[in-house]
Amino acid sequence: PIVPPPASARAVTGTVASTTATTAAVRALQALTGGPTVEVAWAAVDVPTPLTGAFGFSLPIEAPVRASFLNRPTSLIFAADTAAASRYTIEASAGGVVKPPQAVDLSAAVLPALTFTFP
Repeated sequence: PIVPPPASARAVTGTVASTTATTAAVRALQALTGGPTVEVAWAAVDVPTPLTGAFGFSLPIEAPVRASFLNRPTSLIFAADTAAASRYTIEASAGGVVKPPQAVDLSAAVLPALTFTFP
């Protein structure tokens, strides 16, 4: 097993509103330098139509670590991707529609709640 280094976390919260969909999905993505973009968290959101449903993630603020993939490596050498630290995009989908992702920087002093509105 691979045990990642410990990390501090910060909360990202928001709501999903829809006049027709009763469920939605929200995910947190993190783009690593040179690729790929990875899904760090995912949550289903119940939307009591036509109201709003809440979501929340606890995301790491430290730099993610990565290692090159080799066939049958004798050891893995992890390096921190400092450019990706605290930077995420949050994406929501409902009823077959995917909203453009909203950028979140967890190093900001104030994190506003995110809102995604669907028809």
